[in-house]
Amino acid sequence: MALNEDSSTPIQDFYQDATVLITGGTGFLGKVLIEKLLRSCPNLSRIVLLIRSKRELHCQKRLEAMMEDPILKGVSPKNRQKVTAVSGDCCLPSLGLTEANKFLLLESVTVVFHVAAT
Repeated sequence: MALNEDSSTPIQDFYQDATVLITGGTGFLGKVLIEKLLRSCPNLSRIVLLIRSKRELHCQKRLEAMMEDPILKGVSPKNRQKVTAVSGDCCLPSLGLTEANKFLLLESVTVVFHVAAT
């Protein structure tokens, strides 16, 4: 059964206006997930990545570098703007989030993908 332009799939309906939190987004599986969500769910509101600062690279710099990966090169500028980062660490209590970021995520996130390896 072909979909006409005005209809959407159940998956697109589920992610309509959703804010998705992804841990492990800088890894291979995370990048594939981000690309698939952005390509398949045009009405997704936002993707928030929990990114650990590494060495001298702040989470924003790691996000910028990640968005240059070949997997994500084809993502439109409009969809790239939907991807943001917060600094954190899955190994720390409360994910190492600041109180402000914790509040923001608790208030806005509707779907969580935990794909962090460690």
